[in-house]
Amino acid sequence: MLPYVTAFLAVACYAAIGPIIKKTGEGLPTFLFIGIGSLFLAIGSFIALFATEGRTGFFVPDRSKMVGLVTFAAINIVGWALYMHSIRQIPVAQYDMIAGLGILITAFFASMVLNEPIHLRYVPAVALIMIGIYIAVAPELRK
Repeated sequence: MLPYVTAFLAVACYAAIGPIIKKTGEGLPTFLFIGIGSLFLAIGSFIALFATEGRTGFFVPDRSKMVGLVTFAAINIVGWALYMHSIRQIPVAQYDMIAGLGILITAFFASMVLNEPIHLRYVPAVALIMIGIYIAVAPELRK
């Protein structure tokens, strides 16, 4: 049960990001906002690293891990830039409705990269997600 509570809290934290970005990022260039936010994130991460792991927690990962970290950073930069562009154009709640597709995309990537199974029981859930997104967003697309 605890991992699911933790997952819910993580989702709640990420859900708060959109409104915060839309409120504080208004008028700032996208990449300036991403850069400053990432700088604060990096500083906070290193403080947490040293607080939880001490000096032994800091080491340079091997090359295969660095490729993954660079890929992670590149995807994040592109994703955050597109995210900020999107929420400047549409309401955050509508963006997050569309973001429900992330569940499907994540399942696909988890299957391809991690060999995680995609269960048949996901099919009705996928249908409900797609119907929900259509109900929430379709009226705006008709405008």
